[in-house]
Amino acid sequence: MNSNNKLGFVLILFLLLGNLTAIAGGPKFKHSYNVSQANDAAQQGVLFIDVRNPDEVSTVAFDVKEIVNIPLDSLESRLAEIPRDRQVILVCRSGRRTETAYAIVTKHGLKNIGKMKGGMLAWEEAGFPVLKPLR
Repeated sequence: MNSNNKLGFVLILFLLLGNLTAIAGGPKFKHSYNVSQANDAAQQGVLFIDVRNPDEVSTVAFDVKEIVNIPLDSLESRLAEIPRDRQVILVCRSGRRTETAYAIVTKHGLKNIGKMKGGMLAWEEAGFPVLKPLR
């Protein structure tokens, strides 16, 4: 087999394996999610990082399996808390702080990061689960 044939064989094998992963139902990582896509990802165990302040989170929180609160103002100093071997979706109240957070983490080389558009406002509007304190 000459080198061109070997290269073609490797390329075809790579493409087939990539398609098998998609067919097998493995989660597809994205960099931008609408609330419906983010909810689906949360159901599959993707980690949410809420960059809102703790007082905002105590008022209304995303009701998802795995979520961590790392406020935007401390994000850069807490980058080590963000797993590099998992998919992560950044969330906030309206989506603005998520954009800033996304710029920070990608500047530091994190590649498994996505951002949810619309934030908590869009999440609640869509009727997805939230946690609120008892009154």
